Amino acid sequence: MEYLEWEATYRQIVGEFGYSIEADENAAKLLVQMLRPEQRIHDAEGELKRLISGRDAAICGPCVSPAELLDELLSAAPDKNVLMVSVGEGTGTALDAGIVPDILFTDLDGFPERDIEACRLGTIVVLHAHGDNIADLKEWVPRLTRNVVPTCQCRPWNGIFNWGGFTDGDLSLIHISEPTRPY
Repeated sequence: MEYLEWEATYRQIVGEFGYSIEADENAAKLLVQMLRPEQRIHDAEGELKRLISGRDAAICGPCVSPAELLDELLSAAPDKNVLMVSVGEGTGTALDAGIVPDILFTDLDGFPERDIEACRLGTIVVLHAHGDNIADLKEWVPRLTRNVVPTCQCRPWNGIFNWGGFTDGDLSLIHISEPTRPY
């Protein structure tokens, strides 16, 4: 989804819930400023498209156990090269099942220590900044070692992406189903 397609919906959600566009913009600026060059993926959009293209995806959220996850993956796609995506607590579930997610989507409000662990193991971290997670960004971003793709829900600029969506779950479904230019 392109930002111009998303903007009207974003502004409507912000208005209905009383969120602050300025706070969202401040969080996005902070995230971009905090990321060290070695934490970023040089061509994030290209890398994500390469990883996603032509593959079936399994998105693991917080509602399954490690055993259920393994059973589902083996029965649904035993011989396929399935893209493993985790969202929120799903990252811990995948890791507990012995699966390192290819991509995780987070705003650091669940179990960020598991996101840090997955990052160290090579998972691409699509990190979402918004007005309510500035403290989490300050605490956890320095601990991410590599493979970070910064995202926001406000107007993006060079250095941060917006593919639409308000939650890490929204973002995973939007990007995995339709990886497009962020703006």
